[in-house]
Amino acid sequence: MDAAEEQLEEIRAAIGSLPDVGASRAAAILGRRFGIEGLDYAVVWELARTDAIPAVGEFKGHPLYCGRALEAFHDRKLLERARQSGELLQVVGVARYLAVRRSDVMHLVRSRWLRPTSWAYSYYQPKKWGPQVALYRRGDLDVLLTHPAIYWDEVRATPRGRPSDRVSGPAVPATATESRRPGR
Repeated sequence: MDAAEEQLEEIRAAIGSLPDVGASRAAAILGRRFGIEGLDYAVVWELARTDAIPAVGEFKGHPLYCGRALEAFHDRKLLERARQSGELLQVVGVARYLAVRRSDVMHLVRSRWLRPTSWAYSYYQPKKWGPQVALYRRGDLDVLLTHPAIYWDEVRATPRGRPSDRVSGPAVPATATESRRPGR
């Protein structure tokens, strides 16, 4: 027993002291480390997209994130960038962020310029109906804002009740991921 206790620090250094965890628990760990209360799980998804904290497996269909990488993560600037670009917005939030009408956002979705990154349950509908609310990554919106084929000034100037058709050219593959979360 004494030999194992003596080697405990070596063992911890080799395997780490944090197990592989899900996105919510990983967000809670990072939140405590950086003093950010209520850090959203989407930040962990975004960090996984950059391979800062990779998904290393899954449990009941949900990705598990590397405990050793989580333990070694201390980059506050990267965390803040992940908080911004990984923020998930509903359609109304997307319209506010892009400063366009809700119908313009739906036009982007229909023409496949924008795809949901994730889906969430509505407070107003039973869970048996499945996830009903589409969520979009803020980082994907930033890409759209700089795309040369979308004339944002003209889209924003379109009067109410009139269609905005200022997205030129064929639809391109959306920047959002197809799956609900990284690692799937």
